[in-house]
Amino acid sequence: MAEFHVFYKKSALPPLAEINRAMCSRGFVIELQGDAAPHERTDLALQVDGKPVPASVSAVDASSPTWAELRAAALDSEQGAARLSVLKNCDVRVTLRTDDADGAKWVRDVARNMGLLSCGAYENPSASKFINYGR
Repeated sequence: MAEFHVFYKKSALPPLAEINRAMCSRGFVIELQGDAAPHERTDLALQVDGKPVPASVSAVDASSPTWAELRAAALDSEQGAARLSVLKNCDVRVTLRTDDADGAKWVRDVARNMGLLSCGAYENPSASKFINYGR
């Protein structure tokens, strides 16, 4: 299973139409279906060139007890200062998961684009990669 995290401020996330347009710049038609924001979904509803890519979505809100656990874990990490900065400036962490090996690259691209376009952050826990776009 591939898992990716996106941290952003809900008010900074661009409309899905803008995210879709940004992701299509490489010659593929990549589209998030529907109108709901990613943090309000349980299914990503991702299509690439008209074919569905199965991916689930879960969200952790800054007001939840889990957010405190994320802060505590950030203190113990190599990139503690960057992670704490992200948690201070963002109000949601969205986790995108897929069991589809071929779809993992598309789900990763969606996560990276959402983090970039919202000036938030992207994390790939299996690769120990954390990118703070909001510096």
